[in-house]
Amino acid sequence: MAKSALFNTGYKFDTFATKKDIDVCKKLCACSKLSYPVLKRWIPKNKHDCFTSVYAFIRHLNNLKQETRKKQMEKNLDSIRNYRSEIIKSIDGIPPKSPYVRAFSDVLKKYRISLDEPLYYLKSTEQDMLQNRYPHYDSLQQYMRGSSGAFVMILAGIFQLELNTFQHQSLIAFSEAMQLTLFLRNLKKDALNNKIYFPKDDLSMFY
Repeated sequence: MAKSALFNTGYKFDTFATKKDIDVCKKLCACSKLSYPVLKRWIPKNKHDCFTSVYAFIRHLNNLKQETRKKQMEKNLDSIRNYRSEIIKSIDGIPPKSPYVRAFSDVLKKYRISLDEPLYYLKSTEQDMLQNRYPHYDSLQQYMRGSSGAFVMILAGIFQLELNTFQHQSLIAFSEAMQLTLFLRNLKKDALNNKIYFPKDDLSMFY
């Protein structure tokens, strides 16, 4: 079976993040009382800082997309778009401005993780801020690929897994199952925020 395009060999190996940047990431991760410490238990100690950098970047993006005030939401969308540009430029050795992006970019370079994955995640974050409903499962699946799917594939890169096509698809399916479980857990909370992740096609069968 063909191997998935998980790794990128075109990065320049400049280190951007300072100790202060890593400390900023650790401080943000410390706000997570459940998922971060649980996941960290499964990460080898020599990869803890890398995992923290990835988790902090994801957590930071999730915080940005929680904003509902229009003006601040527009600023946050601009920030996300700027992060996309900074990550792309980091390949050529241009340091990002955000401490979260600097630390995250170092992980991408260290493990040669495909640029597709962080770009998928940024796209899904932007989509989540602009879209409240999904017409059918295919559209929801596309969102999940960029959300939980990208996160899992970045972790696979940190573990340096060389996946064949079947393994790649299985890992994406696993991430999709986790995301659907979270949708069920957060059903009431999401509905109160005018977000319904269950496709309209599926819901129409029940009313």
